[in-house]
Amino acid sequence: MDVVYEEAEVTGCWYPNKKAGELFLKGENLGMIKDYFGKVLQTCIAKYDGIVLYQVSSLVILKNSPMIAYGKIKNDGDNSNEK
Repeated sequence: MDVVYEEAEVTGCWYPNKKAGELFLKGENLGMIKDYFGKVLQTCIAKYDGIVLYQVSSLVILKNSPMIAYGKIKNDGDNSNEK
């Protein structure tokens, strides 16, 4: 399974849009980091169709710390033996 580990580029408040185990499509907004006034500082956009493996559950997130991890869902047309 291909896995993406997204890290926070800034310190702020983490607002996830998905929960662990939820499926999503490429291009979906998985969550964002905002400052204390609500200004969006970073947005996490899915690089491919996948499933959320885990994410930070606290509101505060520090720069360079793990934010969310998700795995790629392989489709039936994929020639890979891995599923």
